[in-house]
Amino acid sequence: MKQDMPIVRAYFDTNVFIVGINELCSNSRLALEAANAGKFSLLSSFHIFDELDNWFRAYKSRSEAFRAVSIVANIANEVAAFEEIKKLLISYKDVVPEDDLPHLCAAKALGADMIISTNRHFLEEQNIIKTKTPKEFVAEVLKLHDYFKINA
Repeated sequence: MKQDMPIVRAYFDTNVFIVGINELCSNSRLALEAANAGKFSLLSSFHIFDELDNWFRAYKSRSEAFRAVSIVANIANEVAAFEEIKKLLISYKDVVPEDDLPHLCAAKALGADMIISTNRHFLEEQNIIKTKTPKEFVAEVLKLHDYFKINA
């Protein structure tokens, strides 16, 4: 009998949500759809909610901001609270740029297997948690080979 593999625990950086919500034909969108279907455990943080709210209010509208935050809140399996992140800030302060620090700390606090991001800082500068682009995640982890050629 085939033993089931443990479910992947993935923390998405804000940019993955922004692209996934705005671009129908993107690997980020495929990853969000897979999260919604329960193919892996999507991890998030209140910091993500703040960044999404700010981005959508600045570039779309207040109602789009509410919609974006609601989407993430509904499909996230776990959300790191500020206090969980705060405990780790000092430990990782020199590992990534300051604006990425809360995301790394949230991923660590939640026990993420990987961070999904298009951000080069996560992809190239830290060796704490495995990091993949949405394209790599869709192809290598979700095994959606028919779709992995989509850009973002």
